[in-house]
Amino acid sequence: MAHRYPQRCRRGRGRQRPHGGASQLSGVHGASRESVGPRDRFVTPKGDGFGEHGVSAVEWSEVRLEPSATLPERTTEQHRTSPRRSAPVRTCIGCRKQESAVELLRIVARDRDTGDGSRIVVVVPDPRRRLPGRGAWVHPLSACLTAAVRRRAFGRALRVSGHLDISALEQYLENRHEHS
Repeated sequence: MAHRYPQRCRRGRGRQRPHGGASQLSGVHGASRESVGPRDRFVTPKGDGFGEHGVSAVEWSEVRLEPSATLPERTTEQHRTSPRRSAPVRTCIGCRKQESAVELLRIVARDRDTGDGSRIVVVVPDPRRRLPGRGAWVHPLSACLTAAVRRRAFGRALRVSGHLDISALEQYLENRHEHS
């Protein structure tokens, strides 16, 4: 392979070719047809006289190789293999399985004041996924709901303490099964 910077090459090292020898690649000194690779696709000096006294200019030539495929074929292949943006994945707090966010129901903790000055945290469903606050995700199945209650997962997932009222969530799931 030809040296990348021929002006830095020293005479007497490496394989030498006589001027105008077997190399037919634009007269690049030391290059052969077998040594042409991706690194040889740059502009190179032509001839032996590089760096000698009496030579005022260097004649340059470009080494070109034909591409294996045309440009439109390459771009269409890249677009076919490019992955599409995937849907967000969330974990159900009841069964701990990861599913697409579309298949899970978002729930949110809301504070409700009672008349006697105590505070109750109500777990409400958020089917539109727009309510403010920290949310958790659960499958819209009664089995996952009972598993989350048994594991006490609502308080940990929503980061709230105290008594949790899940009656609104239970009512939403019952009404959902009646309408489907």
